[in-house]
Amino acid sequence: MDLPDVCVGNTIYLPIYVDGALLHLGDVHAIQGAGEITGNGVEGPSECSLTIDLFKRRRISMPRIESAEHIMAVACSGIGSLQDAVRVAYIQLVFWVEEDFGFDRSEAFQLCGQVDCLRLGNLWAVAAKFPKEHLG
Repeated sequence: MDLPDVCVGNTIYLPIYVDGALLHLGDVHAIQGAGEITGNGVEGPSECSLTIDLFKRRRISMPRIESAEHIMAVACSGIGSLQDAVRVAYIQLVFWVEEDFGFDRSEAFQLCGQVDCLRLGNLWAVAAKFPKEHLG
């Protein structure tokens, strides 16, 4: 999930599919262009501090990111093509807007189609972003 939105101050929600699952953190990027077309960002040594909470009664099927300004649904092209990842990210975003913010599905779909933006992390990860200012 090489997305610039996986950064200090943002909350990352990860689905857990098995009991006893472990968490692995990868490399840290100082900067990265959209699409990460060279296969890597500017990487460097770092120290990270995390707070980890487990929400046992909350089920999500794909990763999510929340910042002060946006909610973001993430999908990776390991599910198929980059086009498939974009489609899945938007479907997950519509579900999130519907389930957590009280919109019916058609309203959520229409609203996502008008105020969203897409973040290309690398050539296989995308985040469909929705501005929080339109949620309440």
